[in-house]
Amino acid sequence: MRFGGRSFLVAAGALTIAVASPRAEAFPAFARKYGLRCTACHEAWPVLNDFGVAFRDNGYQLMLGKDDPVTTHLSYIPVSIRITPHYEFDSVSNQDTDQGKKDIKSGSVSTVGIDLLTGGTLANNVSFLVVPTGFTTADGVFLESAWVRFDNILKSSWLNLKLGRHEVDLPQSAHRPWNLSSTGYLIYSYHSPGSASIYDMGENQRGIEWVGHDRGSVDRAAISIFSVEESPGSHNFLDTPGVYGHATHEWHFEGYGLSALQLGVFGARTTWPTTSLTSGGTPIPGTGGALKPSTKIGGQADLWFNSTTTPLHAILVYAHGKDDQALIPDATRDGAFNGGFLELGWTPTLKTTVFFRYDLIRNSTQGVIDSPKNFNDQDAQTIGLRYTLNYNNRAEYALHAEYSNMKVKRAASDGTDVRTQTIFLGIDFAY
Repeated sequence: MRFGGRSFLVAAGALTIAVASPRAEAFPAFARKYGLRCTACHEAWPVLNDFGVAFRDNGYQLMLGKDDPVTTHLSYIPVSIRITPHYEFDSVSNQDTDQGKKDIKSGSVSTVGIDLLTGGTLANNVSFLVVPTGFTTADGVFLESAWVRFDNILKSSWLNLKLGRHEVDLPQSAHRPWNLSSTGYLIYSYHSPGSASIYDMGENQRGIEWVGHDRGSVDRAAISIFSVEESPGSHNFLDTPGVYGHATHEWHFEGYGLSALQLGVFGARTTWPTTSLTSGGTPIPGTGGALKPSTKIGGQADLWFNSTTTPLHAILVYAHGKDDQALIPDATRDGAFNGGFLELGWTPTLKTTVFFRYDLIRNSTQGVIDSPKNFNDQDAQTIGLRYTLNYNNRAEYALHAEYSNMKVKRAASDGTDVRTQTIFLGIDFAY
């Protein structure tokens, strides 16, 4: 079965503990430019607050007449770095070896990569972001983000266009999570068992994005059209096309209790080639055809309790997904699944955040009719603590402790469950 082998490769990669690069987007260079502390844009670093969302939506501009690069001091350079040196212990159960089925465990201080971020404004209402990441001997350098955006076209906040490699507008950013372990948001990357498509909503895509919002980004919407990342390619006007959309509205309330509520809907329809021209039996890159779809559609609810400065933030995301049967070898019907996550982040002080997330995936229809219904069902629990030792307009660094536990049903070769556990202890800093 396809996932059984794939799960072993994932497990082996985790146990290698060779390279761990933090997700980008913590950007102290913006704080240096405007003389603000990082807490101005983050409710609990690196998650953005309402001010941070509005600043991002406005194209990294405060709209106070000092956004053009010619207004900044000559010594200012819009560059930041982020790095997370840490110790990591991983355990994966029920792995096949020549000595029988074993639980594989390993721990080490990880070799870490870095994110090098440069971004801001090229001129009034023209913004950009470039993020090379990695910088290790084994993996080299990978360009995670590279885009230019034209903001407030025709003087309207509802007309902003971005071109390049970018993160789509997710219910909760995969590049600004509280957690730092490899246990990401499962629903973003999940496909029906056996599906050829490996489209991941959490990975940056190459395309064009429209974003529109009102003042303060109370109402906002985004649509991205892109070529699906890591596709073998197809001979179409747009290589392996995909589209993603997201819209939200936020309400604010007086006093404590429920202080803010945001509701939203999102959806993605992506394609993947099922045929290809070949040379000597080997597929020729970029010649894929007979594209077949995968879809995800869902909703979100964000609730903030108590003060919005030091909130309890609850995030609930649900989605239904489907993969065309042509993407699944030996399938006689489309594969379908449901899933999502509940995430809680409590920030009792500006420097302290406790977070918890429960991820859930349940297959409702297996493409291969004789597969057990719960094959590849997934559960994950992640809990952690971040304590920021320093916040200012130049740098920030935090102690980070985290534990995650993930179970995949029937993923082992003998049909037993596979459990992956991770302990992560380190320092997260950006400058």
